[in-house]
Order: sequence, then C-alpha cells, then structure tokens
Amino acid sequence: MPAAADAVGVWDGEGLLAGSWTWSPAGPELAMHSRQVAFSPRKDVMSSSNLAVRSMHDLGLAAWFGGSLMGATGLNGATSQAVDPRERLSLSSIGWKLWTPWQIGAIGVHAIGGVGLFAGNRHRLMVQEQARTNSAVKTVLTVAAAGVTAYSGMLGRTVEQHQEEGALGATEPGVAGSDSLSSAQRQLKLLQWAVPVLTGALIILGAQQGEQQRSSGASVDARTVDPVTADD
Repeated sequence: MPAAADAVGVWDGEGLLAGSWTWSPAGPELAMHSRQVAFSPRKDVMSSSNLAVRSMHDLGLAAWFGGSLMGATGLNGATSQAVDPRERLSLSSIGWKLWTPWQIGAIGVHAIGGVGLFAGNRHRLMVQEQARTNSAVKTVLTVAAAGVTAYSGMLGRTVEQHQEEGALGATEPGVAGSDSLSSAQRQLKLLQWAVPVLTGALIILGAQQGEQQRSSGASVDARTVDPVTADD
C-alpha cells in the first residue's frame, strides 16, 4: 500500500486540473493514481473569443508594421525619384494621406485585440511573473509606437502645407526649403524608422508570449497525464 498521498491542484486559466500522487513501493518513481479535471462550462465560448481577439491583435499589428515599413522604404523611396522637386513632396503626401485611415483602423483593431487578450488571460497574468512583465513591456511599446505615429502624422501635414517649396526627397530637405519644412523632414527621416522598429519589437514580444503559453501548457499537461498505476 502507498505510504502517503499528496493532493495537487493546478489552475490553467480555463479550469482546475486536480490529481493526487503517491510514492510507489516498487521504487522511487512518483506515480499519479487518479485524475480529476474540472473545466469551465464556458470553455468553448472562451476559446472562440480568444481566437477572435488574438486575430484582431495580430492582424492589426501586422498591418501597422507592414504599412509603416512599406511607407518608409517604398513610398518615400519612390517619390524621391520624381523629376520635379515639388512633385516629390506632393506624391509622398498623397500616399501617406491615403494610408492614414487604414493605419488608424489597424491601430484600433490591434488595441481592441490587446485589451481582449489581457482580459482573457487575466488569471495567467496573476500567477506568471514573466507574462506580467511581457504584457507591461508590450503596453509601453504600444503607447510609444502610437505616439510616434501620431506625431509623424502631424509632421506629415507640415510637409504637405509646404510641398510647393520642393525638396530632394520626402524626408530630405532641399536648399530652397523653409526652416519649418526642413525641420519636419529631418524629424521624419528618423521617425519613419521608429514605427517599424517599435511595432517589430511588439511582434517579437507577441511570439515570446505565445512560447510562454506553450511552456505553461506543457507543464500542466505533464502533471495531468492519464491515470497510471505502479508496477505490481
């Protein structure tokens, strides 16, 4: 007969995984002799909700990252090839203006998805320090990226207002440009890369968060395998 038994319960965010382990008299191996799993009655609904908000979070972020990177490399790079210096600024302004509503939509979708993920994983965040740290860093970077995006938009409007002055490129001031235009372009030359860097970091942190969830799930699965008994 087993000498002792320890009851163990593990909460995985969806239900309580419970079981008890005893030392087998056949050896020092720890054997689990029973398993009870109490899942939340709303598990399927929660899974569907998590899929929806995760999709919003990832798709919004992907559009935000991809659009800003394409603008910095493709749009600004292409308009600098225009022959007329004034056309370089006007074409760039038109392109960014067309992208702005989509960018705002992408940021909004990403934000809604992020809030939904936070709510859906609140139990895991309560017990996992790494998950809390990851979420805190993501929040800071998201606010920073949104701030840089908004400020870049303000600078873009300044460029649009001075487009008749012409320039060497979308972010390269010309010799005849005003101080206001030159200042806006010099700032945009740096900020056009800040948004892809910040949103790219958010993508990496999202991948890290996924790996943390996998590790957590694997740890739970290891402790809740099918019932086994010690060798006779």
